[in-house]
Amino acid sequence: MRSAGCLVGCFLLAGCGGGGEQLLLQQGSADLKCPIESVKTKEPAIWIGHAKGCGREMAYRWDGDGWISPLKRAEFELSCPKDKLELSILEEGTVGISGCGQRVVYVFTQTTSVSRGEWVLNSTSKRD
Repeated sequence: MRSAGCLVGCFLLAGCGGGGEQLLLQQGSADLKCPIESVKTKEPAIWIGHAKGCGREMAYRWDGDGWISPLKRAEFELSCPKDKLELSILEEGTVGISGCGQRVVYVFTQTTSVSRGEWVLNSTSKRD
C-alpha cells in the first residue's frame, strides 16, 4: 500500500509531464522576487520542494494544485507581513522563519503515505 501511495504522490508531483517542477520554478521565482532563470529548484522528498535564487531560499509543500510556503501560516501566527519574513532551510522538512523581531521553526508533517501533509509550528516564538 505504501508503494502505491508513493506512486500516486510521484504522479501528482510530476503533474502529468513535469508540470509540478515548472510550477515550483514559477512559484519560487515569484516568492523570491528573482528572475526565473536565476532560480534553482529541487524536490528532496515527496510533497516537499525547495527553491533558491538571488541570495534567498524558500521551502514548499505540494497541495495537489500548487506549491504552498510555510510563510502563509507564519504570517498569521507571528502577526507579521509575509514580505517581512525570511525563511531558512534547516534540514529536509524543517525550516526556520524570522521576522518582526521573532523566530520560529516549522516542520513538514505527513500523517499517512498518501497525505499531502502540512507545515506545523514546532517551537514557541523567540524574540530576536
